[in-house]
Amino acid sequence: MYRLRALVLASSAVVISGCGGSDSSLTVSAATSLKAPITAISTLYPNTAVKLEFSGSDAIATAIRSGRNPDVFVSASLKIPKKLATEGLVGKPVVFARNRLVVAVRSGTTNIGSFNELAKPGIRLALGSPSVPIGAYADTILGKLPTAEAVAIRANVKTREPDAASVAAKVNAGVVDAAILYASDVTASNGRLRAIVIPSFLNPLTKCAAVVVNGTKYPLAAAAFIKSLLLPRSQQALQAAGFLPPS
Repeated sequence: MYRLRALVLASSAVVISGCGGSDSSLTVSAATSLKAPITAISTLYPNTAVKLEFSGSDAIATAIRSGRNPDVFVSASLKIPKKLATEGLVGKPVVFARNRLVVAVRSGTTNIGSFNELAKPGIRLALGSPSVPIGAYADTILGKLPTAEAVAIRANVKTREPDAASVAAKVNAGVVDAAILYASDVTASNGRLRAIVIPSFLNPLTKCAAVVVNGTKYPLAAAAFIKSLLLPRSQQALQAAGFLPPS
């Protein structure tokens, strides 16, 4: 059986099936917005031990470009691994889930009741930085608005954070009144946050994708990890975390 050893940010060993082979190590780097379901999924398959690392999708991509290569990259965005594939650094991306964007506010908040109210004077808003998926998606939404409304909302942006977890933390701490986040981030808050719908004509349906990183010593184990994301129990875990099926 492969002994899968990823980078150190997960708190405990987790497992996946379908690997087989000698004692070896597999490194899995995943987006922070996927931490809860990826950790849960990895405990479902008891044949192989693995540890996981979590960081921003863009930070993982930068590490891959600089030669610090994991064996598997699990991204919150299809765009990032597709770009890496065109650069010859990873294999073909496999979409395993989708997500949607919402306005996240603290439970009990009454001063924001709709997406349009993000333009009200005095609202404090957090977004992801433009280079990370959650920030790029927010910019896509704002780019579809009438100019005056987009300018008013951007004037309320008080911080742009390096990943979705950091954006959520700003709302939870009361540093800002609202944020544009994934629906799954609201689910993960265990009731601390509530979601306000973003109109569907503005809202990009995001795709989460996983890839085998070129040069891995364990391509079969890496491919097995990615296949495990599509198994029924994995899909149940993803949907319980607020994600949507891949198609």
